[in-house]
Amino acid sequence: MDIENLITKIQDAPIPTILILAGLFFILLGFVSRLGGFIEVSTDQKKLAIPIGLMVLSIGLVIFNSTERPSQISVAPSKSPAISNDGWAVILSSAKNLNAAKNEIDMAAKQGINNASIYFRNGFYASIVVVGNESNATEYLEAKAKKNYQRSYIAPISTWCQNMQKHEDFIECLSTP
Repeated sequence: MDIENLITKIQDAPIPTILILAGLFFILLGFVSRLGGFIEVSTDQKKLAIPIGLMVLSIGLVIFNSTERPSQISVAPSKSPAISNDGWAVILSSAKNLNAAKNEIDMAAKQGINNASIYFRNGFYASIVVVGNESNATEYLEAKAKKNYQRSYIAPISTWCQNMQKHEDFIECLSTP
């Protein structure tokens, strides 16, 4: 994994997850004198590391458990996407190749987004969810997509992907605005 990929994954990670991991890291620092040969922890630092770690871990857990779970928006799950010009697209992410897009769909499913499909547009494979109207798209964007995909956005499917052609694993947008 290259550093750019790692930075992107951290940017897309939910804040409670980052806080929980940081808290666990600080707690670890409270029990060791040296970590990896390049982090040395003095006795005074050890005394502070555990309380700070517990505080950060607690904040992460409180935020994680107090976050409202998104309302269920009824969208039919689709492994082999159907072609439709109706509705709005919630665009989650894009990838340079189909396998990477399939991996994104799998990761989205693990994060509770079980109805994403792949669309090929402008040389990229986009992971998107199609919902009924702009109101549902906005709700879905805020409730689910933005938590895991900070760069996600919405657009009318009829203008975002024109002249659709169905393939086995994705829909190709033959012309785009």
